[in-house]
Amino acid sequence: MDNQVVLGSVEFGPNGYESARLIMVLGHERCGAVIAAIAAIQTGEPAPGHIQAVVDALRPACDAAARLPGDLVENMVRAQVRLDVRGRDHRLATPGPASRAWPASSP
Repeated sequence: MDNQVVLGSVEFGPNGYESARLIMVLGHERCGAVIAAIAAIQTGEPAPGHIQAVVDALRPACDAAARLPGDLVENMVRAQVRLDVRGRDHRLATPGPASRAWPASSP
């Protein structure tokens, strides 16, 4: 994951709570970051700080979800999961530096 997206994700939680000293991420529903990303995409207004990197990263899922019937937030979360899995599968199928260091096994 892009470092800017990680920073934006962490930055979003306490956004507006300058006194926050601890950030704890737990599983949740109706993600505020997803809702804020949808708003930024729909209005064209840039998000503050590194949060724009999160908006940019979620844009493909928002585009896919906008074409589906039903709840946009729920559809966007599902679309992002599908995109993440496809990306992970692609990365796993692409040999990395460690796999090139090992000699090919012979039958």
